[in-house]
Amino acid sequence: MAAAVGPVTAEPLIALGIPVIQPQRFRLGGIKLVCDHLEQHRVTQLETRYGLRELRGAVVLLNGTRTVLPPTSLALLRTLIAAGGDVVPRIMLAASTPALLDDHALEVALSRLRQNLATPGLLETVIKRGYRLAR
Repeated sequence: MAAAVGPVTAEPLIALGIPVIQPQRFRLGGIKLVCDHLEQHRVTQLETRYGLRELRGAVVLLNGTRTVLPPTSLALLRTLIAAGGDVVPRIMLAASTPALLDDHALEVALSRLRQNLATPGLLETVIKRGYRLAR
């Protein structure tokens, strides 16, 4: 997504075929426009038995508790949320991260994700199949 402060700055992007959002009013309207756009289009929600889990960029919200995730934990959580509570095999989880993870590194990354989420039981291990978010 590209954002411009007005039509003059948007014009070169539009000429290149890049979709642009721009505010009706200039100045701080651009910042509000970006925030509103992200709120409407980039918030992923998943209802779990522990409450509503929201992923907003690198921030996870669970019942008002806000946690900022590092890149590897964020990639793992996005993959698990996209599965909607279904089991995700280890190989798919490892492939979803920014760096190639071996089995040990994946275990460490999943352990860190559990610690970051601070909700025991939210990330479930399904023996010999993979992992899932508790629904």
